[in-house]
Amino acid sequence: MRALALISWIPSLLWCVFFLSTIVGTEILVPNSRISSDFHLNFYSAGYLVAHNQTGILYPPSNATTFINTPFDQFLHQFYPTLSKNLYGTFLYTPLVAVLFAVFAPLPANIALLVFQAINLAGIAWLGLKAERAVGIDARKVFLGSMLFFPIAGTLWLGQVSMLFGLFPLVAGYYLLQKNKSITAGLLWSLMSLKPQFLPVPFVIAIATGNFRCLWALIVGCAALLTLNVFCLTPAIFSQWLFDTTRLANAMFTANVSHLVACVPGTIIMCLPESAPPASRLIIFAAAAGMATLAMLFVFWHVKKNAAKKDRLAITTIVALLALPVYSRLFNYDLALLSFASLLMFSNQWSAKISHSMRQLTIVMWIGLNLQFVVAASGTHSVSPLVTGLMLTVFCAWGCVLATKIDKEQAPVSEEQTLP
Repeated sequence: MRALALISWIPSLLWCVFFLSTIVGTEILVPNSRISSDFHLNFYSAGYLVAHNQTGILYPPSNATTFINTPFDQFLHQFYPTLSKNLYGTFLYTPLVAVLFAVFAPLPANIALLVFQAINLAGIAWLGLKAERAVGIDARKVFLGSMLFFPIAGTLWLGQVSMLFGLFPLVAGYYLLQKNKSITAGLLWSLMSLKPQFLPVPFVIAIATGNFRCLWALIVGCAALLTLNVFCLTPAIFSQWLFDTTRLANAMFTANVSHLVACVPGTIIMCLPESAPPASRLIIFAAAAGMATLAMLFVFWHVKKNAAKKDRLAITTIVALLALPVYSRLFNYDLALLSFASLLMFSNQWSAKISHSMRQLTIVMWIGLNLQFVVAASGTHSVSPLVTGLMLTVFCAWGCVLATKIDKEQAPVSEEQTLP
C-alpha cells in the first residue's frame, strides 16, 4: 500500500513542478506572452491608473454602448503595444479593488503577476494546514490536489481573484465559526463582497445555521466596504461602476465567451435567440434563484431536524457552495470556490456509507469540471453550453440528496476507512 501511495504521488508532483515552472519561466523569459492575462488586462492596469491619478478612465462613460474603444480600452493598447487588436479591455470590479491593486503598480507587470501568484500559492499552503488540523487531510495532499483542480490552476495562471476574494475568506471564516468566533467570521466573510457573485454563500450559511451574530457582522462588514467603495475614489466613479459598467457587462454573455460560462442561468441564456427580449435574462436568473432557494430550504429544514449539531455547519456549507452555480453568474475559474466543498466531503467526519457517496461525488465533480475547463481552454464551441449547465445542476442535486441522508446516529468514518 505504501508503494501504491508513493506511485500515486509521482504524477501529481510532476504536474505541480511542471505547472509552477511554466508559470515562472514564461513570466521571466517571455513576459510579453502573458499580457493578455486577466491580471494584466484588469487588476494591474486598474491599480496602475489609481497609482498615477488616472482614475477617470477606469469605467466606460455613460453614453458608451460597448467596451471597445472606451478610454480604458485605449489605455490598455497604449500601455501594452503588442496587445492584440482583437482584445478589448474592461475593468468590471469595484473601485476598492482597483485601489487595493495599486500596491503592485511600482513593480513591472510580469513581476507583479509573479508576486500575486506567490500570494495565492501561500494561501493554498495555508488552506492545506487548516485542513490537516480540522478535517484530518494531509496538507501536502491538499496542495497537490489543488494544483490538479483546473479551476484553481486556471485562477493562478490567469491571475484571477476567485481565491483571494472568495476561497480564502470563506475558509478562514468557516474555521473561525468552528471556534465560535462568529463576529470575526462575519467580518472576514464580508470581503467576499469584493467578488459580489460569491456573496450569497456566506449569507446562506449564516442564516441557515441560525448564527445571527455572524449575520449582523457580515452585514456591518459589507456596509463598511460599500462605504469604502463609494468614497475611496469618488462617488461619481462608483456610480460609473454601478450603472454603466454593469449595464455593458451583459455584452460579455455572448457566443464568444459561451465556453467560459459556468452557471446554469448563463448556459441557458447562451442558447436564446438574438431576438430574445432583455427581460428574458432577468426572468431566467430569477427562476433559477427561486428553484435553488426552494431546494436549499428543504435541505436545511431536514438538516436542522435530523443532523447532529456538529455536522450542520459542514453540510450547510457544502450545499450552499454546490447551489451557487445554479443561480449566480460565474465563469469557470470562479468554480475554484467549489474546492472547499470537495475538501469538506473528503473529511473523515462522516459515516462510512455517506463518506463513500460524498467521495464519489467529489471525484465525479473533479473530473467533470476539469474536462469543462479543458474544453474552455481549447476555445472550441462544439460542446453546447447546456452540457455545463446540466452537469452543475446534477452536482447540486446530488449534494442535496446526500445532505438529506445524514442523521444524528451516524458515526464518523474510522481512520482505516479513509482513502490512502
